[in-house]
Amino acid sequence: MTTQAYPRFAANAPGLAVGGRKTWAPGKTLEQLFKAQLGIAPSQYKAMVEQLCESAVEVGREVIEAARNEPRWHNVAKGMVHAWNEGMASLRSVRREKHLKGLTAHIEAAGFSGAPRPEPPRTTGHSELLARRSSVRRRRTAAPAKGRMRKKPQ
Repeated sequence: MTTQAYPRFAANAPGLAVGGRKTWAPGKTLEQLFKAQLGIAPSQYKAMVEQLCESAVEVGREVIEAARNEPRWHNVAKGMVHAWNEGMASLRSVRREKHLKGLTAHIEAAGFSGAPRPEPPRTTGHSELLARRSSVRRRRTAAPAKGRMRKKPQ
């Protein structure tokens, strides 16, 4: 899911924790994960990434066309293709080189401006994507500490 397409959620960390961290550079980190955890050789990983990027370019062109036909979807479509473009570059190389962004020409031809800026988070330390906690809290009853007995009134 491309949460970066929505300015309200664009600054959220990825949902996938890799190596115990939610912040990671996709290029090398994912390649290492695929090799170590899934047993996928680097050459096979690169072929998978290229196939994914080719599909992203094809679907990206369709998203741009859909945005032309449905103006209300323009901003989300613009955010999606920009996020996919950045994602393709980061998967292909750690340096995110411009020539690895397969949708750049299509984005420019569509007249899309730059990617939308993420909105600042509304709260610190809490994701709006998580379920709300119940407002009813269980009352704890304190047990007397060991060795301390209550004195009986005389």
